[in-house]
Amino acid sequence: MSGNRRPLPWKVLWENHSGSNENGVCDRKCRDLNELDNDVNKIQQALDWLCLNGYIVSALSSDHWEEHIPQYVINWNTVKEKLGIAQLPSFGRFLKKQIYEMLPKEKKN
Repeated sequence: MSGNRRPLPWKVLWENHSGSNENGVCDRKCRDLNELDNDVNKIQQALDWLCLNGYIVSALSSDHWEEHIPQYVINWNTVKEKLGIAQLPSFGRFLKKQIYEMLPKEKKN
């Protein structure tokens, strides 16, 4: 399956993997996930399915908006084993010296 035909749990997992969610942590109120489907119940069902099948694990919970909201984090071992998808490297700030050292030798002049 491709594009819009992919099931919501796959889209949620992919968005959490490649989106802007900090360290793969998400919950049903994440803006990125609500862009996939604005029904938070459907998002929660997708998160529940992913959790039940080991793709994500319950990590934290927040009590924002006077509501207990479970949060999840990607289980990279399962995702890599079942889907062959590795965790994206985290991009922090690079010092100019670090960038210079990463350039091929012929480009340093």
